[in-house]
Amino acid sequence: MREKGAEWFLLTTVTVKSEKEIEKLVQCYAHRWKIERFHFILKSGCKIEKNQAREYGRLSFLTLLYSVIAMQILNLTYLGKICPEISSGIVFVEEEWKVLCCCARKSKEIPESYSLKEAIYDLGVLGGTKGAPSDGMPGVRSIWQGLDVLYSLLAYRNYLV
Repeated sequence: MREKGAEWFLLTTVTVKSEKEIEKLVQCYAHRWKIERFHFILKSGCKIEKNQAREYGRLSFLTLLYSVIAMQILNLTYLGKICPEISSGIVFVEEEWKVLCCCARKSKEIPESYSLKEAIYDLGVLGGTKGAPSDGMPGVRSIWQGLDVLYSLLAYRNYLV
């Protein structure tokens, strides 16, 4: 037995005159969740609202900088869902993924290959995800928290050298 799909309505002030315009509007609306996630990362992950900058130039620069960071986290999250089996070397330099792998797994063994899916899972572990098999891929919050831990470890490691 086939289940009936969900029905929904899109309320808009945009005037549409054809099915093609309706399809385009729906496609635009489908990206809304990505925009919501971007702002969530910008506000909660980067804590842009806690910024003490008062001058327009400085605030504008910091907003741009944090937007780039938020986009990178969002891209990492979606890239892990779209093509999880690609090498983590696409996103991380060798030192980064090796430290990530060893720290998250609490092991000194470095695998020969390390996929993006494994890297994102390990970021989630560093970011506080429990890691139960039913959890699925980590979300943006555990990814940014994991990245924060990873880059703190790398900075500390480089400080010792």
